[in-house]
Amino acid sequence: MQREELERIYDEHASCAAALFRRFASCESDVRDLLQDWLVKIAKGVDSVAAIENERAYLLRIAYRVGVDWSRRNGARQRQRDRIAEEMPREFLPQIDPDREMMRNSLEKSLATLPNEQRLVVQLKLWDSLTFNEIGEVLDISSNTASSRYRYGLSKLQETLQPLYN
Repeated sequence: MQREELERIYDEHASCAAALFRRFASCESDVRDLLQDWLVKIAKGVDSVAAIENERAYLLRIAYRVGVDWSRRNGARQRQRDRIAEEMPREFLPQIDPDREMMRNSLEKSLATLPNEQRLVVQLKLWDSLTFNEIGEVLDISSNTASSRYRYGLSKLQETLQPLYN
């Protein structure tokens, strides 16, 4: 692959891939490592993406696979980080709006309760603005399956977040 084409891919798609990687990794340095792994995989495996029908979906599919592989390799380390973060004393953290913090925490907890398949579809649809066809290509599922996972995920989010609005 030519350097110019790799630079173009990075410029056009790295932010979307990084957003996807943030769903796997909580640390920005890990996200950067995943981006590097993603670019290496693209550079080694593809002569040109010009012949690919849907370039973004194809590249995000590679990113998804890189993220899944990373997650499998680093699952225990991530659980350890989460445990330490929960035990961290709160008295030195900056003061923030309690209502906004409660809403953010509720949304994070609600998203965490969703099955991984539904959570990924909801996040790809809402935060990355992908179509169901593109989500299907990224996750290697049909667009109808992506649509139903999205619908079920939103329904579960609505159930868990409804008490906040009442």
